[in-house]
Amino acid sequence: MKDVIFVDSGNFPIDNKLIDEGKLDCSVVVPCSPQGVLAMKILYWYINGMTDKLPVPGELMIEEGAAWSPATVIEGPVGPVIQENCGLLCPQDVSTTDPILLANEVIALEK
Repeated sequence: MKDVIFVDSGNFPIDNKLIDEGKLDCSVVVPCSPQGVLAMKILYWYINGMTDKLPVPGELMIEEGAAWSPATVIEGPVGPVIQENCGLLCPQDVSTTDPILLANEVIALEK
């Protein structure tokens, strides 16, 4: 075990390269598409006055099969903040060449 572990958010090609070189220990992988779907649901609920469905601080949001689930809702400086579930990419868990990571690289190339 190391005293200092270097972690970043993303898992784009540069993250994989740094992990392969031993310069980065882990990358936090945030599911982009499911996060966008959740954002659109919340926007839909808000626009259509479905306030009973909007996230409330203290709530645990659970959606079967959603990559972000479970998510804790906390009070933020300007309103509720959804703390989504995310995964870590660590070399001991999955190889940086694993096809499951391809979607993140495709998104990075499109930008």
